[in-house]
Amino acid sequence: MFHFNRLLRRGSLASLALLTLAIAGIGGTITPAAHAEETVVVVDETGGDKVTGDVGTFAWKTAMASSYGPGLWGNTTACGQTLTRDTVGVAHRTMACGTRLKFKGRNGVIVTARVIDRGPYVSGRTFDLTQKLVQNMGYADSYAFGVREVTWDYNN
Repeated sequence: MFHFNRLLRRGSLASLALLTLAIAGIGGTITPAAHAEETVVVVDETGGDKVTGDVGTFAWKTAMASSYGPGLWGNTTACGQTLTRDTVGVAHRTMACGTRLKFKGRNGVIVTARVIDRGPYVSGRTFDLTQKLVQNMGYADSYAFGVREVTWDYNN
């Protein structure tokens, strides 16, 4: 049986479209393959407890990201906090400070972080991730991460 409430919690546009079709009676049957889910490990933005969760695959997006941190520790971010070794955050050019995002890391780890800074200012990149966020995603450090495509979504 298909669970509309699970989709509505995610708040995706696809959920709204499916719900509209179902109410209109023209949506037909949704097969399990169309609603694939996976079990993942979730790490909160403080790097605290790991919990297993059910995460949908409808709204995930990809973008190019790099990392930053060691040379900038001690500086104040555009959102007003001091960047330290333990800061978990992300820089984006236009998203509001404090916007919660989730990123898929290695081996299915999902890490949440807040927008804390502006950037990156390199063409073709969407995010700059702090070194602690990169480590929570399962990479050794910012040098091992380099510049790569990341999978991300808003944390609803």
